[in-house]
Amino acid sequence: MQESGQASADARIVVCCGRGNNGGDGLVAARCLKAAAPATAAFLAAAKEGHPYAPEVAENLARARAAGVPVEILDRDLAGLEAALAGATHVVDALLGTGSTGKPAGTVHKVIQAITRSKKPVAAVDIPSGIAPDTGYHSGAFITAQLTLALGLAKRGLLATHAQRNVGKLKVLAIGFPKELLRNP
Repeated sequence: MQESGQASADARIVVCCGRGNNGGDGLVAARCLKAAAPATAAFLAAAKEGHPYAPEVAENLARARAAGVPVEILDRDLAGLEAALAGATHVVDALLGTGSTGKPAGTVHKVIQAITRSKKPVAAVDIPSGIAPDTGYHSGAFITAQLTLALGLAKRGLLATHAQRNVGKLKVLAIGFPKELLRNP
């Protein structure tokens, strides 16, 4: 993947998705990346027992699979993810978004550890997982991204000096917010 976020045909991209809206965004990214980088694969945290994926996530999962993106559902066994990370050229972090609070736990915590151990370059969707959107601080389990693609607006925590080493290069992507809402009063 290039600094612009564009994928090259020989890239082997692993997209790690959480079970919430950020994970849904990751599935969209995987579908779009697959067109430019055929070796793109996605890994999605399993839904909590008794709580299916939100409709947006379920829809984007179906669309990603229909586009030919291999998607593995992650629960306890991360062997497939670890093997994919070993052969990856880049990782997309779409595990946790702005709605998450506290220290990442369970499967998501283990995926963050696996990504960190892989030492592959990471592009984060909206915010690096484990980084607080308002403060830029973390609680111990977090992603260090080389590129953060903020959706709509840069979250306040991404701009904090102490967060810069985890955010990397920050690029804000327009997602259709009306311009009049984005202007300073």
